[in-house]
Amino acid sequence: MSIPVTECVQNYFLHCRYEKNLSPKSIKTYTIDLRQFTDSIAASCGDGADEVDKTILREYIRTISEGNKPRTIKRKVASLKALFNYLEFEDVIPVNPFRKLRITSNFYTSC
Repeated sequence: MSIPVTECVQNYFLHCRYEKNLSPKSIKTYTIDLRQFTDSIAASCGDGADEVDKTILREYIRTISEGNKPRTIKRKVASLKALFNYLEFEDVIPVNPFRKLRITSNFYTSC
């Protein structure tokens, strides 16, 4: 049974706050980045975290590349990678979709 992405993100925030002991500033940044992601994919994929694949991620990165600086894009991608690493580690998803997505520095500037 698939767990909704929004529920996964909420569980991840608890993990960040209580297990990783991240600062409130870091959690605020993750919140902004991951809310933008969940809002963006709501129309393009189903509700489940296991439905996010490299095609969806690639399209999302292209979307955020418009109007953002490379440093901002890298931070947003890092937030996503951390989320999906957590989801794979917790066995919510079978495989992290970033494993099969090659992102080079050229990717950020060519989008």
